[in-house]
Amino acid sequence: MIKLDTDVKISEFDPDFWDNLKEWLEPLPFDVFIESGYRSIEKQRALRDAWEKDPKHNNPANRPGESAHNFGKAADIHPIPPTKKRYYLMSITCRAYHITGIGSEAWHYQSDTWKKPKTGG
Repeated sequence: MIKLDTDVKISEFDPDFWDNLKEWLEPLPFDVFIESGYRSIEKQRALRDAWEKDPKHNNPANRPGESAHNFGKAADIHPIPPTKKRYYLMSITCRAYHITGIGSEAWHYQSDTWKKPKTGG
């Protein structure tokens, strides 16, 4: 079963990404909790500022507009209960559904078609 944090709205996900998430997560032999999905630029800025001020106590965060979360193409997902074995199973099964994980963040998954926007000139 897929459980959503109260701030996570299915309608804010990219439709193709949400379809891929469901296809991947629903058959898993354990429940999952989606802690974060779409993020506004303001929320991303607050997370980035917190990380820059205190990187030891905050998770890394991309600059506003450079995160797949800002486009509804990323989710922070935890198995219930969270175990290393379950995070590992998620990390090795997601690619079959056009989803990729980030090695340094076991909970972060995003569309494998996501490309960070180019900045500067």
